[in-house]
Amino acid sequence: MQILPDKLKKATSTGKGRIIAFLALTFILAAIGGGIMYWNAYKKQIIRNKLQDTIQEKTRGLYTLHYDSLRLDEVAGNLSVSNLKLVYPSF
Repeated sequence: MQILPDKLKKATSTGKGRIIAFLALTFILAAIGGGIMYWNAYKKQIIRNKLQDTIQEKTRGLYTLHYDSLRLDEVAGNLSVSNLKLVYPSF
């Protein structure tokens, strides 16, 4: 089991190995940061589209969903919707 840490230590002991390890770590951190920024920018739009698509699919287009505001608390696991209306067409 000591083979992998020994190889990693040996690979990063050179200047070129350190640069590669630094670039790999920087890339991973940038990808995580970009994912977090994307989620914060588009989370309401993603949830809104998913809710509307699910209502359309499950009711076969009979009902539509209307609401005033949407609040999401990821830490507590809460989704709050104000003035939710499930509207059906009157013929």
